[in-house]
Amino acid sequence: MHIGSAVHLYMDEVLKGRAYTEQTYNACRGILRLHKQYGADRSQAACTRALAGNVFNYRTIQNILTSNLDQLMDGYQPDLFKLQITLISGARITINNHSYLLIIKNKNMNQGISQRAEA
Repeated sequence: MHIGSAVHLYMDEVLKGRAYTEQTYNACRGILRLHKQYGADRSQAACTRALAGNVFNYRTIQNILTSNLDQLMDGYQPDLFKLQITLISGARITINNHSYLLIIKNKNMNQGISQRAEA
């Protein structure tokens, strides 16, 4: 099995980041299992993407591969939280005991958000 340089660097970071040898061993075994399952090119791309972050574990690589984020253009991050609302001109929502008044000025909700927190 040929392991690319990004996979090697990522596994080095995993090994440095844990206090217990068994945890690092299991995480690296899991990454090698993903390497075998998804192939060298995809695991290399996933590790390259993950090296830009600061969390080094098996779950990060697994999430990148299962979400196909390794196949996106370099630096592209999908906007997972962009909402499109066309029928509402204003709405009040509560998140974590904070009340927000949303005022929609355009079809794209992100262009007109007014926030008022009320505990």
